[in-house]
Amino acid sequence: MSLDKKDIPDRLPSFAEGLEKIFGQGAQVVEKAIIKSLCRKLGVREIKKPCEFVECVNYVLSTAGSASFKQR
Repeated sequence: MSLDKKDIPDRLPSFAEGLEKIFGQGAQVVEKAIIKSLCRKLGVREIKKPCEFVECVNYVLSTAGSASFKQR
């Protein structure tokens, strides 16, 4: 599967699936790091409750406004 960097925000489930295929159980560590980085870059308080990667990313983007993410 091929996914351009610019397409990730629009294809989060595919991105998450790719991480799982590449890293296996380690994908969870990568996903947490991505969420933490997004929170820091967008000025959103870090999520403490467990949630699925796509759900967490959507929450962060909706809290910060997805336009600010897509411009980076």
